[in-house]
Amino acid sequence: MEIIIPLKYLQLKHVLKRPDRYLSLIDDLVGLPCPDKLLIGLKEYHIPSNLDELTDTICYGQRLYLAEKQTTDLGTILHVMTGYFYPLTGHSWNRDKAKVNLNKCLATDLFPAGLRILSLMGDLVEREQKLLNRKIKPEEAQAGIERLNKFAELSAIDYLRTSKNLKTDEEVMNLSYAECLVRFLQEKEIQEYRERLQEIYESKKPKK
Repeated sequence: MEIIIPLKYLQLKHVLKRPDRYLSLIDDLVGLPCPDKLLIGLKEYHIPSNLDELTDTICYGQRLYLAEKQTTDLGTILHVMTGYFYPLTGHSWNRDKAKVNLNKCLATDLFPAGLRILSLMGDLVEREQKLLNRKIKPEEAQAGIERLNKFAELSAIDYLRTSKNLKTDEEVMNLSYAECLVRFLQEKEIQEYRERLQEIYESKKPKK
C-alpha cells in the first residue's frame, strides 16, 4: 500500500508523480500564508512582498514571460516560479533556457509563493495600463489603429533597442524592467507634448 505524504512534507516532485492524488490540493495550497523565502536546492530566495519589489527585481524579458497565459493551474504556478527565479539562480535571462529545479520545494511554500507572484504580475499589468495607455483619437480608430496591437510587443522591443543603442534582442530582454518602464513613460510624455504643440500651432494658423 502506497504511503500518502503528509502535507507538511509534500514536495513538488510528489505532486508531479501522483497528480491524481495531489492536484486537488492546489486550491487549498495557494490559500496558505506566503513565506518570506523559498528554499530552492540548498539556498533560500526572497519572495517579493509588494509590486515595487517585483518591479525592481525583474528584467524586461521576465516581464514578458511572466505575463504569458498557461492552460492549467499547475502550469501557471510552475511558469511564474520558473520565470521569476531563473535569473536569481545565477543566469542572465534567456527564455529558451529558463529552467529551475523546483522538485524538492515544499508544496506549502511553492504554491502560495506562486500565487503571490502571479497576483503581483496582475497588479503590474494593471499599473502599466493606467500609466501607458493613451486616449485613441476618433481618426486613429477610424484608420484601424487597433490592428497594430498585435505588434505592440515587437514595437516595444525595437524602441528599447534603438533608445539604448543595443544590437541584439537578448540585450533588450536583460534590461531592468524598472528602467524600461521609465523609458516608455518618457516616450509617452514626449509624444503627447508633440501632439499638444501641433494642436497649438494649428489653432494659431490664420483661418481661410
